[in-house]
Amino acid sequence: GITLEGLERLREEVLLAGHVEKLRLAGLSEERASVLPSGLAILLGVFDSLELRSMTASTGALREGVLYDLIGRIRQEDVRERTIASFQQRYAVDRPFAARVERTARELFSQVAEVWGLDEPAGRRFLGWAARLHEIGLSLSHSGHHRHAAYIVRNSDMPGFSRDDQEMLAAILLGHRRRVTRERLGNLLAPGRVEDALRLCICLRIARRLNRVRTRRAILTVRMEASESAVRVVLPQGWLAEHPLTWADLEDEAWVLRTTGYAMEVVSEGELSSG
Repeated sequence: GITLEGLERLREEVLLAGHVEKLRLAGLSEERASVLPSGLAILLGVFDSLELRSMTASTGALREGVLYDLIGRIRQEDVRERTIASFQQRYAVDRPFAARVERTARELFSQVAEVWGLDEPAGRRFLGWAARLHEIGLSLSHSGHHRHAAYIVRNSDMPGFSRDDQEMLAAILLGHRRRVTRERLGNLLAPGRVEDALRLCICLRIARRLNRVRTRRAILTVRMEASESAVRVVLPQGWLAEHPLTWADLEDEAWVLRTTGYAMEVVSEGELSSG
């Protein structure tokens, strides 16, 4: 294994050499010589911080980690779920409220996924994660918390998530409120993923509008219909009249989505049947 005493002796050898080009150690190749001092410094820092006396090197590598992750997902032990829960705890997320937003967002998504050609299992996962994390930026700022949430997710160490996963999740968080544009999402994503991200944003945005208050209330039954560039939100008869502030929010949302090329219509069941 690796011992503290051994590391300290190695440090003396490195210091005596004076320069990496003069470093001559048994088993050390020329290519590795330039990175040995920095790795040694990091390892000494780990030993000091954790008060270690020895360490055993693992025989596993990246491929074993990938297999371990896949086995966990098959057994419904996705490490990504633990990561999301950890972020919720770290940033003091209002979990009951986030769960209500998630339920609504997934319900809307399930009704439009086929029409929009979205990958249903992947879309549901990303939408669920985004709903659970959409308020983590509130710990930094209220007015721009969507930007902070996107930054946190894009730049944090998130076990189980690939770089592409984090970028997609960050894009959904960035676009879940205020003005959203393809250009802004394109700064985070490859061009082929922008439209999918925008459509997931639309589901989360409408879900957030429909759950504008934090008080627990009866579960809202909502229907969403979609075409290539339009959505129609159908609410129970009389619901809009009973919730005028939410109605105003939805009208504002329709205006915002028009700037992305999506038309949005909000109607009640009564209006739909009479029409």
